[in-house]
Amino acid sequence: MTARIRSAVIFVLVVFTVAIGAAPAHAASSTASADPSLCDVTTTTNAWAGGFTVSVTIENTSDVTITWRATLTLTNGTLSTAWGVTTSYANGRHTIVPERYGEFIAPRQSYRWGYNGTGHPAIPEVVCTRALP
Repeated sequence: MTARIRSAVIFVLVVFTVAIGAAPAHAASSTASADPSLCDVTTTTNAWAGGFTVSVTIENTSDVTITWRATLTLTNGTLSTAWGVTTSYANGRHTIVPERYGEFIAPRQSYRWGYNGTGHPAIPEVVCTRALP
């Protein structure tokens, strides 16, 4: 599986941190694991001393409707809040499922969700599958 890595500079974050005299601990974008024949998953991470935000976009790159699930392991952090998803925790791993309105992604459409936490951020592992008729 080939993973694409994207870099992004968050202009507003940079301007804000320069204005207050601080430097962001981390502001980057990367691609999480997914079936490249069905979807493209892009994450944007913004981290600062003691916390982080991760925004995730799942784009359906196929010609069929897909569904998805994700898992997340935070080895040096804690998940605080999430939006667009429901999370559960067991055995050191967060299971992430979409809210009902984001469960199915039509061809060439996308769905955005994310989470906040404390400590060090982690990128979720996303699995896209064909939706059953």
